[in-house]
Amino acid sequence: MTRTVGKYGLRPVPHGVSWPLKFGDFVDLTALDAIPAPPSGDFGHTGLVTKPWGMYLNDVLGCCVVSAKEHKIRLWDAEGTGSDTVEFTDDNTVENYELLGNYNPGDPDSDQGCDMVTAARLELTHGIVDSTGRIHRPGIALQLQPGNWEQLRYAAYLFDGVELGILVTSEMQQAFADEQPWDIGQFNPNNVEGGHCVPVMAFSGGMPQVITWAGTQSLTKALYTAPQFNTVTMCYATQEKLINGKDLEGLSWSDMRSAIKKVARM
Repeated sequence: MTRTVGKYGLRPVPHGVSWPLKFGDFVDLTALDAIPAPPSGDFGHTGLVTKPWGMYLNDVLGCCVVSAKEHKIRLWDAEGTGSDTVEFTDDNTVENYELLGNYNPGDPDSDQGCDMVTAARLELTHGIVDSTGRIHRPGIALQLQPGNWEQLRYAAYLFDGVELGILVTSEMQQAFADEQPWDIGQFNPNNVEGGHCVPVMAFSGGMPQVITWAGTQSLTKALYTAPQFNTVTMCYATQEKLINGKDLEGLSWSDMRSAIKKVARM
Protein backbone atom coordinates (compact mmCIF):
# COMPACT_ATOMS: atom_id res chain seq x y z
CA MET A 1 0.00 0.00 0.00
CA THR A 2 1.42 3.37 -1.03
CA ARG A 3 0.84 6.72 0.62
CA THR A 4 -0.60 9.69 -1.25
CA VAL A 5 1.56 12.73 -1.86
CA GLY A 6 -0.20 16.02 -1.15
CA LYS A 7 0.41 19.57 -2.29
CA TYR A 8 3.21 22.07 -1.72
CA GLY A 9 2.99 25.64 -0.53
CA LEU A 10 6.30 26.92 0.81
CA ARG A 11 6.90 30.39 -0.55
CA PRO A 12 10.42 31.85 -0.53
CA VAL A 13 11.07 34.39 2.20
CA PRO A 14 10.74 37.82 0.53
CA HIS A 15 13.97 39.57 -0.28
CA GLY A 16 15.11 41.75 2.60
CA VAL A 17 12.85 40.08 5.18
CA SER A 18 14.70 38.72 8.22
CA TRP A 19 13.78 37.46 11.67
CA PRO A 20 13.50 40.58 13.87
CA LEU A 21 13.63 39.27 17.45
CA LYS A 22 16.76 39.82 19.55
CA PHE A 23 16.96 36.73 21.74
CA GLY A 24 19.35 38.32 24.20
CA ASP A 25 16.28 40.17 25.48
CA PHE A 26 14.70 36.88 26.54
CA VAL A 27 17.45 34.73 27.99
CA ASP A 28 19.26 34.18 31.27
CA LEU A 29 22.86 33.85 30.13
CA THR A 30 23.98 32.50 33.51
CA ALA A 31 21.89 29.35 32.99
CA LEU A 32 23.50 28.17 29.74
CA ASP A 33 25.63 25.45 31.37
CA ALA A 34 22.51 23.80 32.81
CA ILE A 35 21.05 23.05 29.38
CA PRO A 36 21.29 19.31 28.58
CA ALA A 37 22.66 17.98 25.32
CA PRO A 38 20.40 15.69 23.29
CA PRO A 39 20.99 11.96 23.75
CA SER A 40 23.00 10.16 21.10
CA GLY A 41 20.11 7.77 20.43
CA ASP A 42 16.39 8.18 19.88
CA PHE A 43 14.33 10.85 21.58
CA GLY A 44 10.91 12.46 21.36
CA HIS A 45 7.37 12.18 22.69
CA THR A 46 5.30 11.42 19.60
CA GLY A 47 3.82 8.40 21.39
CA LEU A 48 1.62 10.87 23.26
CA VAL A 49 -0.14 11.67 19.97
CA THR A 50 -2.52 8.72 19.84
CA LYS A 51 -4.86 9.78 17.03
CA PRO A 52 -3.98 9.94 13.30
CA TRP A 53 -1.91 12.97 12.42
CA GLY A 54 -4.34 14.14 9.75
CA MET A 55 -3.85 15.83 6.39
CA TYR A 56 -5.20 19.24 7.47
CA LEU A 57 -6.24 20.05 3.87
CA ASN A 58 -2.69 19.77 2.52
CA ASP A 59 -4.02 17.40 -0.13
CA VAL A 60 -6.21 20.13 -1.67
CA LEU A 61 -4.48 23.38 -0.60
CA GLY A 62 -0.90 24.59 -0.50
CA CYS A 63 -1.19 25.07 3.26
CA CYS A 64 1.82 22.99 4.37
CA VAL A 65 3.11 25.73 6.69
CA VAL A 66 -0.27 25.86 8.45
CA SER A 67 -0.54 22.07 8.61
CA ALA A 68 2.96 21.84 10.12
CA LYS A 69 2.01 24.31 12.83
CA GLU A 70 -1.19 22.44 13.67
CA HIS A 71 0.73 19.17 13.96
CA LYS A 72 3.36 20.66 16.29
CA ILE A 73 0.68 22.23 18.50
CA ARG A 74 -0.93 18.82 18.97
CA LEU A 75 2.39 17.43 20.17
CA TRP A 76 3.07 20.35 22.50
CA ASP A 77 -0.37 20.15 24.08
CA ALA A 78 -0.13 16.37 24.47
CA GLU A 79 3.20 16.83 26.29
CA GLY A 80 1.70 19.44 28.59
CA THR A 81 -1.55 17.59 29.35
CA GLY A 82 -0.64 13.94 28.77
CA SER A 83 -3.54 13.58 26.35
CA ASP A 84 -4.01 14.01 22.59
CA THR A 85 -7.05 16.26 22.77
CA VAL A 86 -6.39 19.28 20.52
CA GLU A 87 -8.29 19.07 17.24
CA PHE A 88 -8.22 21.18 14.09
CA THR A 89 -11.18 21.09 11.71
CA ASP A 90 -10.96 21.96 8.03
CA ASP A 91 -12.57 25.31 8.88
CA ASN A 92 -9.81 25.95 11.44
CA THR A 93 -7.15 25.19 8.85
CA VAL A 94 -8.78 27.57 6.38
CA GLU A 95 -9.00 30.30 9.03
CA ASN A 96 -5.35 29.80 9.99
CA TYR A 97 -4.35 29.83 6.32
CA GLU A 98 -6.24 33.08 5.82
CA LEU A 99 -4.11 34.59 8.60
CA LEU A 100 -0.72 33.14 7.69
CA GLY A 101 -0.97 33.12 3.89
CA ASN A 102 -3.64 35.68 2.98
CA TYR A 103 -5.73 32.85 1.60
CA ASN A 104 -9.26 33.73 0.45
CA PRO A 105 -11.49 30.63 0.20
CA GLY A 106 -13.60 32.46 -2.38
CA ASP A 107 -10.60 33.01 -4.65
CA PRO A 108 -8.72 29.85 -5.72
CA ASP A 109 -5.89 31.99 -7.10
CA SER A 110 -5.10 33.13 -3.54
CA ASP A 111 -3.88 29.61 -2.67
CA GLN A 112 -0.24 30.66 -2.90
CA GLY A 113 1.19 29.11 0.29
CA CYS A 114 3.14 30.90 3.04
CA ASP A 115 6.66 32.02 3.69
CA MET A 116 7.90 30.71 7.04
CA VAL A 117 9.34 33.94 8.46
CA THR A 118 6.18 35.99 7.89
CA ALA A 119 4.09 33.07 9.17
CA ALA A 120 6.23 32.87 12.34
CA ARG A 121 5.71 36.55 13.03
CA LEU A 122 1.95 36.21 12.61
CA GLU A 123 1.85 33.06 14.76
CA LEU A 124 3.61 34.80 17.63
CA THR A 125 1.39 37.87 17.30
CA HIS A 126 -2.03 36.33 16.65
CA GLY A 127 -1.75 32.59 17.34
CA ILE A 128 -3.33 29.50 15.75
CA VAL A 129 -6.97 28.66 16.50
CA ASP A 130 -8.23 25.11 17.23
CA SER A 131 -11.70 23.53 17.15
CA THR A 132 -12.64 24.93 20.59
CA GLY A 133 -11.67 28.47 19.65
CA ARG A 134 -8.55 28.30 21.81
CA ILE A 135 -5.63 30.38 20.57
CA HIS A 136 -2.19 28.73 20.61
CA ARG A 137 0.68 31.20 20.62
CA PRO A 138 4.33 30.24 21.26
CA GLY A 139 6.48 32.55 23.32
CA ILE A 140 9.71 32.74 21.31
CA ALA A 141 10.83 31.88 17.79
CA LEU A 142 14.33 31.50 16.41
CA GLN A 143 15.56 31.09 12.87
CA LEU A 144 18.28 28.43 12.65
CA GLN A 145 21.01 28.01 10.06
CA PRO A 146 19.81 25.81 7.20
CA GLY A 147 21.54 22.44 7.11
CA ASN A 148 23.16 22.84 10.55
CA TRP A 149 22.85 19.32 11.97
CA GLU A 150 23.83 20.12 15.57
CA GLN A 151 21.41 23.02 15.75
CA LEU A 152 18.66 20.75 14.47
CA ARG A 153 19.39 18.00 17.02
CA TYR A 154 19.43 20.41 19.95
CA ALA A 155 16.34 22.27 18.79
CA ALA A 156 14.39 19.06 18.15
CA TYR A 157 15.29 17.69 21.58
CA LEU A 158 14.65 20.86 23.55
CA PHE A 159 11.67 22.35 21.73
CA ASP A 160 9.98 19.76 19.44
CA GLY A 161 8.04 20.72 16.34
CA VAL A 162 10.99 22.37 14.56
CA GLU A 163 9.75 23.57 11.19
CA LEU A 164 11.86 22.74 8.14
CA GLY A 165 11.46 24.47 4.82
CA ILE A 166 12.69 21.98 2.22
CA LEU A 167 12.72 21.27 -1.50
CA VAL A 168 11.09 18.02 -2.61
CA THR A 169 11.95 16.10 -5.78
CA SER A 170 9.96 13.51 -7.69
CA GLU A 171 12.27 10.81 -6.28
CA MET A 172 11.46 11.97 -2.76
CA GLN A 173 7.75 11.85 -3.59
CA GLN A 174 8.15 8.22 -4.59
CA ALA A 175 10.12 7.45 -1.43
CA PHE A 176 7.31 8.93 0.66
CA ALA A 177 4.73 6.85 -1.20
CA ASP A 178 6.85 3.73 -0.61
CA GLU A 179 7.51 4.62 3.08
CA GLN A 180 11.25 4.84 2.49
CA PRO A 181 13.52 7.46 4.14
CA TRP A 182 14.37 10.60 2.24
CA ASP A 183 18.07 10.41 1.34
CA ILE A 184 20.70 12.33 -0.58
CA GLY A 185 20.48 10.10 -3.67
CA GLN A 186 16.89 11.25 -4.20
CA PHE A 187 17.75 14.96 -4.18
CA ASN A 188 18.53 16.72 -7.43
CA PRO A 189 18.04 20.49 -7.09
CA ASN A 190 17.30 20.61 -10.82
CA ASN A 191 14.34 18.24 -10.42
CA VAL A 192 12.32 19.94 -7.66
CA GLU A 193 8.57 19.41 -7.54
CA GLY A 194 7.94 22.10 -4.93
CA GLY A 195 8.86 23.79 -1.67
CA HIS A 196 7.44 22.19 1.44
CA CYS A 197 7.25 22.76 5.21
CA VAL A 198 7.47 19.81 7.61
CA PRO A 199 7.82 19.71 11.41
CA VAL A 200 10.54 17.59 13.05
CA MET A 201 8.79 15.79 15.93
CA ALA A 202 11.46 13.33 17.13
CA PHE A 203 14.65 11.44 16.23
CA SER A 204 14.50 7.71 15.53
CA GLY A 205 17.24 5.50 14.13
CA GLY A 206 19.51 8.53 14.08
CA MET A 207 17.17 10.36 11.72
CA PRO A 208 14.74 13.25 12.16
CA GLN A 209 11.12 12.16 12.02
CA VAL A 210 8.86 14.67 10.31
CA ILE A 211 5.11 14.74 9.75
CA THR A 212 3.89 15.38 6.22
CA TRP A 213 0.76 14.56 4.24
CA ALA A 214 -0.75 12.77 7.28
CA GLY A 215 2.23 10.42 7.65
CA THR A 216 5.56 10.10 9.44
CA GLN A 217 8.64 10.46 7.26
CA SER A 218 12.32 10.08 8.15
CA LEU A 219 15.23 11.86 6.47
CA THR A 220 18.96 11.29 6.64
CA LYS A 221 21.73 13.55 7.87
CA ALA A 222 23.31 13.45 4.42
CA LEU A 223 20.18 14.94 2.92
CA TYR A 224 19.56 17.52 5.63
CA THR A 225 23.11 18.88 5.33
CA ALA A 226 23.09 18.87 1.51
CA PRO A 227 23.34 22.32 -0.09
CA GLN A 228 20.00 23.77 -1.23
CA PHE A 229 17.78 21.08 0.39
CA ASN A 230 16.91 22.94 3.61
CA THR A 231 15.98 26.53 2.81
CA VAL A 232 14.57 27.77 6.15
CA THR A 233 14.46 26.32 9.69
CA MET A 234 12.39 27.80 12.52
CA CYS A 235 12.15 26.58 16.11
CA TYR A 236 9.86 27.79 18.86
CA ALA A 237 9.75 27.76 22.65
CA THR A 238 6.27 27.39 24.15
CA GLN A 239 4.85 27.16 27.64
CA GLU A 240 2.17 24.73 26.41
CA LYS A 241 4.64 21.89 27.03
CA LEU A 242 5.02 22.61 30.73
CA ILE A 243 3.58 20.50 33.54
CA ASN A 244 3.84 22.17 36.94
CA GLY A 245 6.41 24.54 35.50
CA LYS A 246 8.63 21.89 33.82
CA ASP A 247 8.60 20.11 30.48
CA LEU A 248 9.21 16.38 30.03
CA GLU A 249 12.98 16.98 29.92
CA GLY A 250 12.77 18.81 33.24
CA LEU A 251 13.29 22.28 31.76
CA SER A 252 11.54 25.35 33.12
CA TRP A 253 10.48 28.31 30.99
CA SER A 254 13.67 30.10 32.05
CA ASP A 255 15.72 27.05 31.00
CA MET A 256 13.99 26.98 27.61
CA ARG A 257 14.75 30.64 26.99
CA SER A 258 18.39 30.01 27.83
CA ALA A 259 18.44 26.91 25.65
CA ILE A 260 17.21 28.77 22.61
CA LYS A 261 20.14 31.17 23.02
CA LYS A 262 22.55 28.22 23.22
CA VAL A 263 21.18 26.74 20.00
CA ALA A 264 21.55 30.11 18.31
CA ARG A 265 25.27 30.18 19.17
CA MET A 266 26.09 26.80 17.63
